[in-house]
Amino acid sequence: MFHKKKKVMKKLHLYIGGMALMLSTGTISVAASTPEEDPISKSIQTEIQRGMEGLKLDNVVSPCFIDYRMNALENLNIKAIQGALVFSNSRAYYNGMANVLVGDYAMNNLNFVASFRDLYNYNYPNRMVYGNDDQAIRTELWRILDGQYKNAAERYNNKLSILKQTELPEEEKNIPDFQQMNPVKAFYPAQPLKYDMEKLNEYIKEASRIFAGNTDINDSHVRIYAGSADVRYCNSEGSVCRYPNNLIALFIYTRGKTADGQEIAMNNCYPYDSFDDIPSLDELKEMCRQQAKLMHDRITAPQIEEAYVGPVLFEGEAVADLVGKLLVNNDNGIIAQRKPIATPEIKMYYSGNSAITGNALEGFMNKKVISRNLSLESMSGTEEYNGKRLFGYYPVDAQGVTPDKNCPLIQDGVLVNMLTSRTPTLKLHNSNGHARATIDGRLTGIYPGVLRLSGKQTVSDSELRKKLIDAAKEEDYSYAYIIRKLDNDTPVQIYRVNVADGSETLIRGAIMKDLMLRSLKRVSGVSDKEIICNRIYNDVKTSYIIPSAILLEEVDIVKNNKIDFQKPYVVSRPE
Repeated sequence: MFHKKKKVMKKLHLYIGGMALMLSTGTISVAASTPEEDPISKSIQTEIQRGMEGLKLDNVVSPCFIDYRMNALENLNIKAIQGALVFSNSRAYYNGMANVLVGDYAMNNLNFVASFRDLYNYNYPNRMVYGNDDQAIRTELWRILDGQYKNAAERYNNKLSILKQTELPEEEKNIPDFQQMNPVKAFYPAQPLKYDMEKLNEYIKEASRIFAGNTDINDSHVRIYAGSADVRYCNSEGSVCRYPNNLIALFIYTRGKTADGQEIAMNNCYPYDSFDDIPSLDELKEMCRQQAKLMHDRITAPQIEEAYVGPVLFEGEAVADLVGKLLVNNDNGIIAQRKPIATPEIKMYYSGNSAITGNALEGFMNKKVISRNLSLESMSGTEEYNGKRLFGYYPVDAQGVTPDKNCPLIQDGVLVNMLTSRTPTLKLHNSNGHARATIDGRLTGIYPGVLRLSGKQTVSDSELRKKLIDAAKEEDYSYAYIIRKLDNDTPVQIYRVNVADGSETLIRGAIMKDLMLRSLKRVSGVSDKEIICNRIYNDVKTSYIIPSAILLEEVDIVKNNKIDFQKPYVVSRPE
């Protein structure tokens, strides 16, 4: 979907080309093809080894594991409104994240929740010295590890104290806190992004000018963010990794108001991993025009008239949105979640949270969870698919684990595995390489890289549309619905289809009700065409390989009664 043909790339180079500049002219990049040749990795390894041997206080447990991830970062951020720059900046810096475990792999300071920060993994990276000076790097890391060790020891003792007051179920008593792994050596060259700042400024300014004077749109901007990380990861098991992590995101934001006062907003994100892939200026302008047209159509669209419980066809981007909502960004989706040891206060305040209770879906292992016509696999270790480079591919995860090229998760509707990290759960003891970190190095949790949803029995898109209309007639409806863009439970682009003549009418004010994972058990049809959709979740890259359309047998669509209708502006907009 986001891959451009060669002639498109040529147009891009004409506009953004010229003299290729680093994101920051002061960036220091150390060329090294092996760990032995890389001075930064050697400095990190040396200090990790010193920490394993020397971090010991009287009556305090010793470390069993230390890792450190250093990201050499370059980023830029440009935003423009109606042809005028709001900001334009770039910078280069180094971030580091250390992790110290005390005790042993079976029992340590992990899997313990004593605060809101623990619950949502709110651990932020430390700013690291810039460059490759051995003494400076080791001094900073020495200081960081000392603090991490003392914090880990305190958490370990607090955890033991809570355990003495807790009666664990028998099956939870012997789950290790952390999986021991063989060392991984993975060294990939840095891929610094290159750009011409002035031409990028003009690129964003000119695109944003498309919305100037548009009376449907009260607020708008076009923004580009680019981040390039040269990541180094080392741990006390002997893993030494280096790999690039690049991300470019184009944002087109528009907001307007209907005649009856409903705010209509669209914030579309288009992710890429290379400047070679972003649209030319003419293409970006056309994307802005298309969004402006869709805004007009949504602002002038009629509201939903009545509740509907019947067949719904999800097409294109909405299929990726559906997979993300039901299978990924879902407390009971395919993300493995360990039930931690928690303080009584945390249990009381967050009793229904899966971060405290664990993921209930794991209890359905080897059971049917979606339609037997559907299968889901992780392909995070697959670099290309049908000749296209996969945006979500990564060579090694944030814990030094290489993801599989093909890892079945759901086979013919039956749950066989989940996305895991090195934190074992009740039924899933081994990592399949899905601990992910952001561009700036923060460990965010478990996320997919590449997911492929496929159908065993498929039909053409035209046949799916016919099935939709026939199913609606069977339910005595004079219309059916097609959704082409979804934002959680809110259909951003939802079309009412007349079953008599097939005509479509865009509507607004609708919301889906009670759409859950089990909704995928009732699938009436799957397209025989595949598309690739790219997404960014918490600054983590994901690719979805999905059917171009899926027909669900029954979806509840109702009027959204929580819309806040606003009064018109007191003064008319500037001419």
